[in-house]
Amino acid sequence: MTNVSRPARALAAASLAVLSLAGCAADVAQAAPAHSDAATRVHGPHPVDVLLANKQLDVPGRLSAGTITFNFRTTDTKGHTVLLVRLKDGATVKDYLAQLATISHDPAHAAEAARTAADEAENLGGAVVDQSAPESFTTVLSAGTYHLLDFHSVGVSDPDPAVTSFQVTGHTRHAAVPAPDAVIVQADVDGKARYVVPDHLPADGTVLVTNESSAGEEATLTPVEPGTTDADLAAYFASFATGTQVANPFTGPTVGMPVMSPGRQGLMHYAIPAGTYALASYAVDPANGRRRAAEGMATVVTVR
Repeated sequence: MTNVSRPARALAAASLAVLSLAGCAADVAQAAPAHSDAATRVHGPHPVDVLLANKQLDVPGRLSAGTITFNFRTTDTKGHTVLLVRLKDGATVKDYLAQLATISHDPAHAAEAARTAADEAENLGGAVVDQSAPESFTTVLSAGTYHLLDFHSVGVSDPDPAVTSFQVTGHTRHAAVPAPDAVIVQADVDGKARYVVPDHLPADGTVLVTNESSAGEEATLTPVEPGTTDADLAAYFASFATGTQVANPFTGPTVGMPVMSPGRQGLMHYAIPAGTYALASYAVDPANGRRRAAEGMATVVTVR
């Protein structure tokens, strides 16, 4: 776990911020008790069950504003990455996907594409889903048009993701949100993006992820070899730029929260085996085109 100077303050603030999830402080009522059913079915005010398969997203075309939980599952062995986005004025889904498709290993090119993508859409979170680990994502949505983008496999390299759009209508008053079992804060600490996390994360539970950093961030969990350290992760991610041979520490599938824009929050609900995991963000830094994990957004956590 990365140690920073303000973990207690940041975690306390984030815990209170669950009452203002998605910026709806005046409209959200007292948080509801946490509920876990193998983390696959969260019975909130607006649960939406989504099977990720065959390039189809079966989502209602209209949903009521307030707390919405998407329960994602898949039978695909490669897993899926689902993004929830809200386009900014003048942008289209085609424009946004075109920018994601142009992100390359060239840092300058990647940085420009990341900046353009951020100008075109607000990333509200979503889910990284494995065949062995269905996942739920809870957020508070106000009235507007939203888009779910389903990329086959982990990451957004799928050139032809499934896309569905839906309308949210009404008001967000009295929207109850589940109380989290743990909080992950993404924050800028001494000018560098870092995670602020508790001593351990639940193996079966609800985690609030809040992005207080200056760029889009992820909160993915991947099992690693026992004994793996933060230094091991740093060496591994640095090896892609240096060409140094470093052993791959990962031992299993990835789950978690895909990219969220600065200032956003979301709840992820999962059930995964206990053990040692890497908490990492593979989002591209819009300032320099590097993956955030290579800049320190990767830390070892205990899941139990």
